[in-house]
Amino acid sequence: IAFPVQAPSPTATDPRIEQAILLITNRFREPLTLADLAAGTGLSPFHLHRVFKAEVGQTPAAYLQRIRLEHAAHLLIVLPDAPLLHIAIDSGFTSAATFARAFRSRHGTSATEYRRRKRLHPQTPATSVALSLHRLPTRRLRVERCTLTEDALDAGYERLRLRARRLPGAFDARAALGIFVDAPFHVDRTQCRHYLALDGDTHEGEDAFVLEGGLYARLQTTGDIDALSADILRFKTDTLDRSPYAIASTLAFERLPLPDDERRFEYRNAIREVFIRVRPRHEPAI
Repeated sequence: IAFPVQAPSPTATDPRIEQAILLITNRFREPLTLADLAAGTGLSPFHLHRVFKAEVGQTPAAYLQRIRLEHAAHLLIVLPDAPLLHIAIDSGFTSAATFARAFRSRHGTSATEYRRRKRLHPQTPATSVALSLHRLPTRRLRVERCTLTEDALDAGYERLRLRARRLPGAFDARAALGIFVDAPFHVDRTQCRHYLALDGDTHEGEDAFVLEGGLYARLQTTGDIDALSADILRFKTDTLDRSPYAIASTLAFERLPLPDDERRFEYRNAIREVFIRVRPRHEPAI
């Protein structure tokens, strides 16, 4: 799989808009209103609506709808056995009919046809394949949003490395996390929400990112973002699809060491562990 390469989309310059985007990322399944987002950012609803549209190019309501539909499109691909109603509800829609109309309006086709055309690989019979499985807790992390380009990733991880040196505490300041909220298999990489965090730098504020706990499969990768994409797809088809486990969530993250000397950080040369949330294949997809 190759990512389309375009000019990167910058993150919002107003930190309150970044906070609104993070609130939507964490709570898009809820019946969020403009007043809810305004309360979480310290802005009035009118001011939030005006500044959000100027920074993001969409109203908060339109952006929320887009995130819900992109989440649903991702679920249709990675959870081929999930019922459409379950996907609709997990994506924040109150009914199958509302979801169907919204999905067709955005994608120009039905959810069923979209799933058929975008299917990654036929499911294979479960066999005994060894997986590196890890049960991880839910964490609330201090994060920054980062565009999925190598230059932005290099700069973002370098900022984390410098910040880790100034932070007290016992967490492993030499490791960082890259959190893939949107998998760039079907969303342009410049539009993907991607967050960086120091491993162990937990945070309890409204501006924390909630990284879901559960059972995760681990693989190792290196290289650029296209190599990462290819490794994940190969892992799915060659290992995961032949195991008693299946993908359980659209969320994935990678963990990578940060240099503890003055060497320049280079994303493509870093050896990373990628964690993908999984479930026993016999359990419901959602």
